Amino acid sequence: MTWTKSAIREARQADLAPILTSRGYRLHPLKNDNFGIVPDTAHPSALAGLVVKRNFWTWPDHDMAGNTIDFLVKVERLTFHQAMEVITGTQL
Repeated sequence: MTWTKSAIREARQADLAPILTSRGYRLHPLKNDNFGIVPDTAHPSALAGLVVKRNFWTWPDHDMAGNTIDFLVKVERLTFHQAMEVITGTQL
């Protein structure tokens, strides 16, 4: 499947917090409408310091940041196509 430029643009701008919540992440509110990821008890340092705001995230400790697609590709290590499927709710 070839994704249209419009679909990719919309996916980049998709609100990341609800997507993460639906994927099992627990978020806690920070100041300025930001969210942090609640550490997993099995891996307490995993994702520590990662901050999410709307369609953008930053992880200064790992010198990483990006949009919604980037999170799924860089952090979860999904392919671009898999990330688009998660964001759009489609499986082709």
